[in-house]
Amino acid sequence: DGGATPCTDHHLQIHSPFYTHSDENNIPTGEKSRSACSLNYAYNLPKAIKPNDSLDQNFVIKTFSADKAEMVKMTKLSSETTGHTIIICSTQPCLQAYAGGHIPSMKGKANRVYGANHGVALEPQSYPDAVNQKNFPSNTLKPGELYNHKINYTFRPG
Repeated sequence: DGGATPCTDHHLQIHSPFYTHSDENNIPTGEKSRSACSLNYAYNLPKAIKPNDSLDQNFVIKTFSADKAEMVKMTKLSSETTGHTIIICSTQPCLQAYAGGHIPSMKGKANRVYGANHGVALEPQSYPDAVNQKNFPSNTLKPGELYNHKINYTFRPG
């Protein structure tokens, strides 16, 4: 095949009660809101990725009081075209989701042009910019402490 097609045939589901706010430069503000407060971020049920989707958002999966060692289901991404599915579980509290809406056009494999929405990034992580945000739990690792998180990727063919 000549290369990948846009991810606009994908459905994304994120198991998140909250998302974090960012300013106009995409720097976290330390605030969070319920996902359902904004239809743009309502991914609790599978939702299609639309052409030129500007999704670039951190979702809170686990609350501050959650067990840090507990592995939880974060997200599911499925392609209507291929039927392929990926499910991501992790002990991390947050998931950064980026639908590639700002990827510039460029030539790739077999001179095929790739651009906006030709990729999806789903990144388990701690709270972004937590070192500067007093409302976010600390993610600073001190001497003698152990960093221990797990991520599980389950791939299901179509």
